Amino acid sequence: MIIGLVGYHSSGKSFLSEFVVKTYGWRYVVKRELLRQWSAMGGNEQAFTGWYRDLYHRMGSYEIMLHILQLVKYSRDSGEVVLLDAIHTPDEWKAVTEVEPESMLASVILPKSLRLVRSSPEDMALDIKRERFWHNENTCLLSQVEWSFNGMANEELRALEMLMLFKYLKASGKI
Repeated sequence: MIIGLVGYHSSGKSFLSEFVVKTYGWRYVVKRELLRQWSAMGGNEQAFTGWYRDLYHRMGSYEIMLHILQLVKYSRDSGEVVLLDAIHTPDEWKAVTEVEPESMLASVILPKSLRLVRSSPEDMALDIKRERFWHNENTCLLSQVEWSFNGMANEELRALEMLMLFKYLKASGKI
């Protein structure tokens, strides 16, 4: 099972993921880290950004996501749950669901006023671009969301939110 995460910068996706790994032992995959490994650019952020933009221009997000899922070595037969941070386009999500039709897209939501406190001005500017990537001529990525998490939840509420998702996935036979 693959659970893709969608949300703005500083909405709590990584924080939620760390909790899930610790509590449920699910595998946490950060798309950006896999892209960085693929690029072999090391810590050179400027070179990585150029490589990344050129790659998306040449290949498109669908093909890149298929390659990322190969790097992850995801197997439908493993019974493993993979938390994928983060899905940015409908085409990326299409690639995920073709590899794993039972995949679920989950959003992490945080009010803008709180994101402003957590984010840098650069992140807020990037979020404007992210919103544009969520839409294409056929659909909106957010219309594919099946589950949502509160990005400002305390540990107790986060545990309850995850328990409800876990119970839902078990009851539906997805895990």
